[in-house]
Amino acid sequence: MNKQVILLADAETAPAIELLESLSAAGISVLAHNLTETQGRAEVHQERSPYPLAVLYELPPRANPQDLSLVVSRANELWPGVSIVACRRAPTTPSLGGPVGPDNQALKRLGFRAIADSPPQLPALLRHVEDAVGTGDLKLPEGFRPIPDSRAFSLPKSVRSQHLRGAFALLASLHLASDQKEAGLAALAGVARLVPADRWSIFLVTQSSSPEAVTLEPLAARNFADAGALLFDQEWQRELLDDFAPSAEPESKAAREAAIKIEAIRKIENGRRVIALPLVSGERVVGVLEGRRTRLGARAF
Repeated sequence: MNKQVILLADAETAPAIELLESLSAAGISVLAHNLTETQGRAEVHQERSPYPLAVLYELPPRANPQDLSLVVSRANELWPGVSIVACRRAPTTPSLGGPVGPDNQALKRLGFRAIADSPPQLPALLRHVEDAVGTGDLKLPEGFRPIPDSRAFSLPKSVRSQHLRGAFALLASLHLASDQKEAGLAALAGVARLVPADRWSIFLVTQSSSPEAVTLEPLAARNFADAGALLFDQEWQRELLDDFAPSAEPESKAAREAAIKIEAIRKIENGRRVIALPLVSGERVVGVLEGRRTRLGARAF
């Protein structure tokens, strides 16, 4: 089995000495790859054959999930099928408390195969990855069924790669939300990037014994103007959440109807185009996502 790993790094950040020493002591060689390189996949493979044991990324303190998703995408593009392993980098200054970046579960959802909390853990972790690959012990999730014909499933032609990257960035940001309000704001910022509207809102739903008697309580709302036409970038969430001021505007009739019927509703109310989508957990409606296009001649959702 190959004893080489690829270490992804930024041009400005040198890998920790402790990391290099831990790998060297275990007889594992390191080949560094600059994340900003534009080298094609075929060229990389010619230079680095056979495939590495793993692709290693050293996590900086307070790593950003959007940045990490790009790292995973880049690694999968250059070394498809190779395990991506993260190693936490010790902070240079003492932490003052609060979140220090994604936890291990969030990192695995982003696509990392394994996570070392410190460089000394890496050799044992990589041996485990090596053994799993060599014995076929890497198992698919329970309940997974492969698609026999790749033509049986395809994305709509209207869905572009930038939309998928944006949706992934949105989901990654939700993993770090500390409460419902923060999750709602992050969701609205991301939805506005994917689907343009003048206003997006989230309402929480409380149901009584009668299906028709529902109460909608505003959780988050924001006027976005042209935000939906902007691309996802490192500043997308901060840009849209700055100077946030909640609005007391009541829910639309479409939102109430979506909560009762548990289906998407599209209407024109007072000359404005409205879409309302029920947010469902199990068999219960927990909220409604509402979008409004208020401009004259606005397109339907």
